[in-house]
Amino acid sequence: MKLTYSLILAATSCGMAYGATATAFTTPVGYVTINVPANSDTTIAPPLEQPPLYAAASTSITGNDVGAAGLTAGAFVSPECYLQVTSGTLIGQRFPITANTTTTITVQVPVTVPVSTLQSLGFASTNTFKVIPYWTLSTLFPAGAGVGLTSDPQDPSSFVMASSTAPGYNKPYKLYVYCDGTLAAADPAWPAGWYDNDDIWSGPIANNVRIDFARMYAIRTIKVAAQTMVVKGQVPDLAPVIQVAVNSGVNDNYLAAPYPVDVSLQDSGLQSMIQAVDNPGAPLEIIYLWDEAQILRGKPASKGYVYVTGNSPDWSAGWYDQDDIWSGAVDATKVIVLKTGHGLMIRKAPYTPAGSVNWTPQLPYTISH
Repeated sequence: MKLTYSLILAATSCGMAYGATATAFTTPVGYVTINVPANSDTTIAPPLEQPPLYAAASTSITGNDVGAAGLTAGAFVSPECYLQVTSGTLIGQRFPITANTTTTITVQVPVTVPVSTLQSLGFASTNTFKVIPYWTLSTLFPAGAGVGLTSDPQDPSSFVMASSTAPGYNKPYKLYVYCDGTLAAADPAWPAGWYDNDDIWSGPIANNVRIDFARMYAIRTIKVAAQTMVVKGQVPDLAPVIQVAVNSGVNDNYLAAPYPVDVSLQDSGLQSMIQAVDNPGAPLEIIYLWDEAQILRGKPASKGYVYVTGNSPDWSAGWYDQDDIWSGAVDATKVIVLKTGHGLMIRKAPYTPAGSVNWTPQLPYTISH
């Protein structure tokens, strides 16, 4: 069932430049609250976007350079931003912006798409797009909100853990800690801010570390009370295209649940981008979910699901619980939920050649004007 966000009842209105003409419109905004228990790991992902800085129809395309009018040089580099295509064959796809002049925006095509440019992928002049700032550690968790504070970075009380994007499986996390600055009065080497746990002696260098829109993160609470993470932002109005990396070996992709409402596994579209099998006892690719109610640090995924083709008379089509395949497909008896603000993991089988496959989860709501 789809929800409806009404623009008439939205909380704010804003202006956005379309070419040289500014157009005022109302944007649906809101907030999502994520509970973070004490002494546990909690998967997280930002379910809302930051407001766009710019939207327009492109005036040209050359390689990775998108032509546009009325820009301010460098405005989309600090803060770091991405370009999301809003029309044409690449609609929904998002690309990091590496530079911009007064007339062009340069994007980066992911390394999982070898020897390609935005133009060769199919972006055309007059395609429309919007520019959106990335969340960062300091904007998603201002002053450590939702994570918890650490007085001494050498003895962290809590972490933000960023899932690895390197090839492989059972991957390690990159850790960040928020120092509250209480030691700075006695030792100015420890000012308040976000620290890279691998390089704490460099000070709060991680404030502007960007949060990838499609990536799963986690909060580990060690010596802090339960936290409440509140994400305020704009409701996504376009189905994203999420690139899922594949490699010559088994590859784990830690991904974000993409929307500010819960979505069922059955309605997620994931069945279209994993390799289905005839027998659930011999899976090729698996979707893993975490039990966010479980209080445990270092907790593993609690459930794995495999999709079955229905080609075998012994096994009907649908999603199967790996722990209970003999009960049959769960589709008609149980709703498996991808919880908003949390994450999931897809274990992809070896592919030749390496690259990526696309997951396009359809909007689970409509936005009425």
